Amino acid sequence: MKGTRREKKLSEIAIEKCGFYLPDHARYDYLLKLPEKEDIAKALKKAMESIEEYRSELEGVLPKDEYFRLTRDPKTKTIPNSLLKNFANIPADTSGDLFGQIYEYFLAEFARSEGQKGGEFFTPRSVVRLMVEIIEPHGGKVFDPACGSGGMFVQSGHFIEEHRKELSANGNQK
Repeated sequence: MKGTRREKKLSEIAIEKCGFYLPDHARYDYLLKLPEKEDIAKALKKAMESIEEYRSELEGVLPKDEYFRLTRDPKTKTIPNSLLKNFANIPADTSGDLFGQIYEYFLAEFARSEGQKGGEFFTPRSVVRLMVEIIEPHGGKVFDPACGSGGMFVQSGHFIEEHRKELSANGNQK
């Protein structure tokens, strides 16, 4: 519909099709390729402000100013750039819940470093898997009231996949 009155902005199409839109300056590749001399904290804040612009429900939720604290301290100055580079090494064809595992790893390390006051931030994968096996989510909706890393959804997806394979192997299609 390009060039007609019904032409839509890319942001409108993205939100309609995917529910989300990231302007170029808020995308991972842009931030990864920023020259070292650029202020990464400022670029991250601008990226998050743009995300909030297109998803107003995220307004005030994203940690926009956290990176300034890191980049002002000589000991932690390189952490934001290093993290971006480390995540760039993850192969694009990675399958499974790799980011959930990374998230859980960092939460566990934080809790360990904080001791008792760090608390428990996620349900261990083995417990989630047991819960999924008990509820047997063959259909309907899955409700995860503490949806931190999305482990319940991932394990439910694995459960459904496994059982579909079993049904197919037995000649039953569902």
